[in-house]
Amino acid sequence: MTTEGTHRVDRESATRELAARFARQLRAGDLVAITGPLGAGKTTFVRGLLRALGYEGRVRSPTFTLLHGYPTDPPVHHADFYRLADPEELVALGLDELRERGDVLLVEWADRIPEIERAATWRVHIETPANAGSRRTIRIARMPAPGRLRMARRGFYHG
Repeated sequence: MTTEGTHRVDRESATRELAARFARQLRAGDLVAITGPLGAGKTTFVRGLLRALGYEGRVRSPTFTLLHGYPTDPPVHHADFYRLADPEELVALGLDELRERGDVLLVEWADRIPEIERAATWRVHIETPANAGSRRTIRIARMPAPGRLRMARRGFYHG
């Protein structure tokens, strides 16, 4: 069953359940661009996805470390670019290599790096309407022709 489309959820557990269903659609090497405002539930979505893939440990947003790896099948790396000071920092993270070896990349705040967003296999956008409490709208889309992500010392390029 596909999770593509627009979903309305009214509690955190529903966000995690949707992410768990989405996890079944992921394939080795997928890059998931996760966007939405601060506090929208991006990390909650990641938490549900990782639980569905069998990870039982603590899941925190990698806001300051930029990247966390999880021993799932396929392996997952969770990135958060909210506090990214210099896009050149991404080169040192080795995202190219992780993706090429088949790891799934979950990237919060992917819209801060257009090359990452354009290379995405999936896009997950979470909206929080004003005065909506815990209600969220989550849009999941498979990208028709994702590109390859290539990072070089002198900048990024998308091929």
